[in-house]
Amino acid sequence: MSPRMLLDVSFFVFLHSLDIDLAERVRRGGCAVCGGPLHAAPYPRKLRGLPAGAGRLFSKRMSFCCGSRECRARATPPSVVFFGRRLHPGAMVLLVSALAHGSSDRRLRRLQRMFDIDIDRRTLVRWQGFWRDAFPGTDGFRAQAGRFSPPLSRCGLVRDLLRRFAGSLRDRLVSALLFLSPLTTGSVALERARRCAGETRRGGVVIAC
Repeated sequence: MSPRMLLDVSFFVFLHSLDIDLAERVRRGGCAVCGGPLHAAPYPRKLRGLPAGAGRLFSKRMSFCCGSRECRARATPPSVVFFGRRLHPGAMVLLVSALAHGSSDRRLRRLQRMFDIDIDRRTLVRWQGFWRDAFPGTDGFRAQAGRFSPPLSRCGLVRDLLRRFAGSLRDRLVSALLFLSPLTTGSVALERARRCAGETRRGGVVIAC
């Protein structure tokens, strides 16, 4: 599949279905603080660079709040769509970062035309700096880095990460997003988020649209 999948609404509908699955797994586990029930408590979000028609799916991020009055702890599930507080969807952050490795102005303009997006050089430099400098030091990466042999290359880390998964570019991108999803939440424990992502993958959810 072409990198232009990022312009395909059906691809984001599929990612939305994965987020629903991840959220349901978190909800069924109950509150990690007191064991109480989790109730829906989504909050507004707005993403840039989505294909026309996909924005309606992601105007809010799924989240939960403990139903116990004495607790009310929040649990925001891991996501394959939202990548932390970034304004662009995770799929775009990954794929553009990979394709723009060692980017020139000419390559950046080509990517802008390819994806019909308005990403300036400063944004791209920040993304590449995250993968190069910040990401390797995160607990999530250190906890899972050992599964890769040989180790992931620090130079061109995103390109190397995508190469380590099997299947088409689409399949590899989805697998990488699931692998990274535990890093997208600060209110669900890392091990619990990793377990949800693993169950979603093993549960046969990652299939072609």
